[in-house]
Amino acid sequence: MVNVALALSFLSAMLFSPGGRVLRATLGQPLLQGLPPYQAHLLLAFANYLIPAVVFYGSLRLLHAETWLRHRTRTSGLLGAANVLFVLYVAARTFASTIEGGGASFAVMSYGVLVVWPALLMLIVGLGTLAYRSIQQRADPPEAASRPFGIGEGLILIAAVAVPGSVAVFTLFLAEDAPIRLAREADAVFQSLCQSAGEKIAVAPQSVEGVYLEPNSERYFDKIAKGTYAGHGSGQVGNPLVFTGFLRYFEESNARRSVPGAARYLKHGLNDWKGAPEDALTSNYGIFQEKIDIGNHGGSDVKVLGIEGTQVVVKDLRTGQITATLTYFTNARLRKICGHSGADRFSVRDFIKRALNLTPRFPNGATQASTGAAKG
Repeated sequence: MVNVALALSFLSAMLFSPGGRVLRATLGQPLLQGLPPYQAHLLLAFANYLIPAVVFYGSLRLLHAETWLRHRTRTSGLLGAANVLFVLYVAARTFASTIEGGGASFAVMSYGVLVVWPALLMLIVGLGTLAYRSIQQRADPPEAASRPFGIGEGLILIAAVAVPGSVAVFTLFLAEDAPIRLAREADAVFQSLCQSAGEKIAVAPQSVEGVYLEPNSERYFDKIAKGTYAGHGSGQVGNPLVFTGFLRYFEESNARRSVPGAARYLKHGLNDWKGAPEDALTSNYGIFQEKIDIGNHGGSDVKVLGIEGTQVVVKDLRTGQITATLTYFTNARLRKICGHSGADRFSVRDFIKRALNLTPRFPNGATQASTGAAKG
């Protein structure tokens, strides 16, 4: 009976993922994605496999399935082999999620298809054969006597859910570093900080050819829906703007400026990765980014909560006037962002385009490449 209950549990998880649906509906997909990977895997295993297995076993026992299921050694062996393969795969994925870098998890998922699909096929064949034989032979005498559902058996089923369930509740909700408790606390702090977020463009200059960037880096967020992002990353600001023709050049601080005789700045044009040394800026505008020191907001350590804030300032270097500002906050635990313009994608580079009224009007990398190909 345990063999059949496990098989039904794995099959339902593969086809419908009932536990995952319940978790996403109650906790939310962003919160689940914000959990440490191994905790997310264990929680999904508990909801997707263990609870359904207990429910299926209890249901089969209450229906006295031992009297009408027509087991055969070959069918039982097929279901048992499939169950073992699924258990090994779930264990491997959980273990791989504890290894930083993601390489181990990627390898398990890549080769897991060689395990999951054969195991799924074995489950379907085994359960289908068992169901067909049980229906075909339903008029035959029972192969086993009916057993009453005893108190001891019920207590074992309750313990099978209650013990790991209690551990999960304590670990995720009640412990000092409980991720779900911290996520809810982070959301309250995040919403408070977001009241000061947003972008302001006081002056949108015309005909900007180059900018000074401090630093020449940015963060970007993709597929933003209702303030929740699906993907994020980081990169450079200046090189893409020059390559696409929005700027003729950009300037940045020289990393070797502390060396005697070294220039203070580097000026980069199209495909000029090395940069020309210079001691004075030629750009009329500068873009300055710095982290917002939000310390312990409301008595909570924002680093533990996964909250970061960044301020981007656009300044006229000739007069010192601030022409535009952007303040945005991110909540890594819930994958939220605030302060952006409301589009489904946000990047510092896009804000710079708006703040400086940039359009693609300079030679760009694509034009240069096509010209070179034509000459060749």
